[in-house]
Amino acid sequence: MFSAQLEEYANKKFEERKAVYAPILPKLMEKLTQCGREERILLEFLYGTMPARDAGEYDFKIFLSYVTHAIWLREHMEWTRQLPEDYFIHYVFYPRVNSEYITECRKFFYEQLKDRVKEKSMTETVLEINYWCAENATYEASDSRTISPITVYYSGKGRCGEESTFAVTAFRSVGIAARQVYTPRWAHCDDNHAWVEVFVDGTWCFLGACEPEEVLNKGWFLNASSRALLVHSRTFSDYRSESMEEHIGKEDLLSYYNSTSTYAKTRCFKIFVKDKDLAPVNGARVSFEILNYAEFASVTELYTNEEGSVSITIGLGDIHIRAFKDGFFTEGMGHVGTLEEITLILNKNLYQKDWVTDTWETYEVEAPKDSIRYQFNLTREQQTTNRNRLREAKVLRENRIESYYDEALAEKVPEAKEILHFAKGNFMELYRFLSVDDNPDRLALLKTLKIKDYKDVSASVLEDHLKARKRGYKYLFEYKDSIVNEDSIVNEDSISNENSIVNEDNIVNEDSIAIEDSFAYEYGFAMEYIACPRIYFEELTAYRSYINSYFDEDTKHKFIIDPNCIWVYIKEIIKYQKEFDYQTITATPIGCLKLQQGNALSQKILFVAICRTLGIPARLNKVTMEPEFFDGKVFCVPLNQSKDKSIETNEYEKISHDLILHELGRGNLILHVEEKEKWTYGQNFTLGKLQEGEYLTLDYEGLKFPDKELSLLLEAGIYRLIVTTRMPNGNQHVAVRTFEIQSDEEKRIQMNLRENQLEDLLVENEIADFEISDGQKEYWLSGLMNQKNGILAFLDEGKEPTEHVLNEMLEKETELQKFHGNILFIVKDQEALTNDTLKKVLEKIPNIQVYFDSELEHAEPVARRMYVDPEKLPLLVTLNQGCTGVYSCAGYNVGSVALILKILDKINK
Repeated sequence: MFSAQLEEYANKKFEERKAVYAPILPKLMEKLTQCGREERILLEFLYGTMPARDAGEYDFKIFLSYVTHAIWLREHMEWTRQLPEDYFIHYVFYPRVNSEYITECRKFFYEQLKDRVKEKSMTETVLEINYWCAENATYEASDSRTISPITVYYSGKGRCGEESTFAVTAFRSVGIAARQVYTPRWAHCDDNHAWVEVFVDGTWCFLGACEPEEVLNKGWFLNASSRALLVHSRTFSDYRSESMEEHIGKEDLLSYYNSTSTYAKTRCFKIFVKDKDLAPVNGARVSFEILNYAEFASVTELYTNEEGSVSITIGLGDIHIRAFKDGFFTEGMGHVGTLEEITLILNKNLYQKDWVTDTWETYEVEAPKDSIRYQFNLTREQQTTNRNRLREAKVLRENRIESYYDEALAEKVPEAKEILHFAKGNFMELYRFLSVDDNPDRLALLKTLKIKDYKDVSASVLEDHLKARKRGYKYLFEYKDSIVNEDSIVNEDSISNENSIVNEDNIVNEDSIAIEDSFAYEYGFAMEYIACPRIYFEELTAYRSYINSYFDEDTKHKFIIDPNCIWVYIKEIIKYQKEFDYQTITATPIGCLKLQQGNALSQKILFVAICRTLGIPARLNKVTMEPEFFDGKVFCVPLNQSKDKSIETNEYEKISHDLILHELGRGNLILHVEEKEKWTYGQNFTLGKLQEGEYLTLDYEGLKFPDKELSLLLEAGIYRLIVTTRMPNGNQHVAVRTFEIQSDEEKRIQMNLRENQLEDLLVENEIADFEISDGQKEYWLSGLMNQKNGILAFLDEGKEPTEHVLNEMLEKETELQKFHGNILFIVKDQEALTNDTLKKVLEKIPNIQVYFDSELEHAEPVARRMYVDPEKLPLLVTLNQGCTGVYSCAGYNVGSVALILKILDKINK
């Protein structure tokens, strides 16, 4: 069934991994010897190419289930038999799509789909499967942890990366080659997106995951993807037999392939890297960075050849490029829309500071322009069919998800009702955990988790973390403003005086504790930094019992006496081989110890897990991502993690909310602005610290200016401050400042946002024609506009944002009455006309025309075409000569009606 080439490749890769798998190799080899030839080839391929951490996280039988199902598909499904071998390996067999949690699920998906795809052509099968996906999952914004496809099924929701992983799993389960394609960052707006490509009758076709259409190569993202700088797919090995796609480099074990030209106008852009003597530099690392969320985000890296050059096919916009080699670096802006190449000179020395100018550098960054590659004119029948099936899918999905919630059982734990609602298909797992007894720690433990955790955390994992409370710990819990429950006190036998008094510093009188230097903390603090199972975005596991049994008592005692010893142990024992890693995924504490392998972040998570298991409060610092333990007074960075001694980072009373760090060797940065309301970290400004030649953006998510000044205590070093203003056409005004913070220095920087001029706001986006009704007859938008200028308004009457806009229209009633173009109000139905504010506007401005659009279905595609938020109403669009959108805003923006009138006046002139 499989070629000698594949067998040789799989065996070679597996042999390379044996040293890494040494702790589990004997058992793994025993299981491999029990497999047939075809099974062993696929298993060796998998164990030889997957992220090494997967071998320590998942049971052999999970991977075997993927192998047996893939072999069955290759034998029984005609379209699977016809695939090139490498396509079968990468896009049908391979278990991992991206960074999702791996579960045994392919057979489950196949059973759900097999009857729906019988006797259908390949195209019909793909379209039908995507309708099934919509019946079972839809979009929901969430954190960056990627849940498994089976969790998406049971929760009914996922972000785009999870939806696409879910859909790819569905296609692969019936033997159709499928992959996730991804634009890591858009150039024209602050976001990214993932969708799906399927290999149909010899061609890669695309679709929106869980967003079915009646045809292939159609999706809401068509316009957006035509403005992409980079779209790529990935495989977890470089195995190739027949395919010839543009390889755009490797990141650790991953190989990336360029799909940009499928969606956008592109150019092969060449970068030359030279040293200060203008000689070509071989082996320089070249990072391509897109300005997004006010940071230069690296989206791919290449290495220069002997000629000192690299090339890449990329969209026609501006991209920031950095080159590094042997302590020297440089950067520049690649103007791909107008140029074919750029030359970069490595003239900045990391170990000197003459390039740190501490002045603002301003410039413009242009996004690629619209260049639609695919045009569709669906028949009315196709549109109606799609609309009806989407409605049916929504009903089926919501009914199934709602059925998991058992009201009668939820009534037995009323204080946990909201959490049980979030659990969706995981309802019974959480209920089983909550209903064991009336220990209040059960609910408190759940409350330390993220909402997404409720969808997939198991009762056994939760029980492990709860029961660990009863083992011997250094730090003891003290309930505050609640009744002490004996089961909630850690190491009960170590308390010699049950009536010991807690002092004002929340520390128990040490004489009352048998273990020297032990403390009891306020309950909420202890739950968050000791009991909480979650440390970062790792998979939740029962790591406490594993860690307790992994270390002997003497070692644990040594760790308790000095938590710095934990970090020393980790650095000595846990190894890391970058070429076998996928850095997006971290190892769990169990996997890290089992395989004795883990990347830097995995090691930090392990440190925190060991601390918490031993009752030592610990965390990952939100801003610096460094591990920290609490020594009874402050949070400290462990020995060798920062400098040569434990370094204090926070005062105790500030730890729950304070983002500002208190460490030795720090200076104070004071940022000054005129209008604090306009500034949002991660939207129009960020701060990055230079580390090993790269700027690491500090995670100050949610940071606000308390007034006109914001003070940040920063570790001494070199920083880059980026300020951006994005225009409606996607271009950005940018100001960048590189500066140094010295120990004990106070540095003040004035920040300003460039105000957009009226010309900056205008675009020219053709809006696809659509039909709306006056209650009796259907009309095309183009016919109603009749080549005139006008205002198109999708309204959500009665809601505050729409009420504000309507009131602004009343303030501008004279100008609107005199307007000679079209003003079209679009509402859901006749009932909308009963709204008092809307009635008043229609009475005062009689030239407004009202039309109906059931569920405002056309608002989303119009919003996406105008690149504004598709989830916000009202949606206002300024139209020029019919259906050309020149300006749009979604939600309520103060003065939006006055601005639209100014724009209409300008385009009329």
